[in-house]
Amino acid sequence: METILKRLLDAELKAQQLVDLADGERERMVREALTLAVAANERFTARIPEIQTSLAAKAAERANQSVAEMQRRYEDHLAMVSRVSAEQRGAALEAALALVLDPGLA
Repeated sequence: METILKRLLDAELKAQQLVDLADGERERMVREALTLAVAANERFTARIPEIQTSLAAKAAERANQSVAEMQRRYEDHLAMVSRVSAEQRGAALEAALALVLDPGLA
């Protein structure tokens, strides 16, 4: 009976040692994960100005493209209005001349 009890105590001691080793390993893994998380956070925080600069540059580029497109459309419309105005100027002058020469047309 004593040998059975001694073996049970030895088994319990070995089991406790395994539990202690597993707890130590778990603690080490938690500390390592925390260290990695802190390092990743620091890297991200350090990149924030770079990210902001990149986003601002992209926004400025898009704004410049929009302004250039609006300017192009304005110039296209201005050219069209000038062309129509020039085409209509001759007809308007003829109509005005006809009214001056023949007031009965009015």
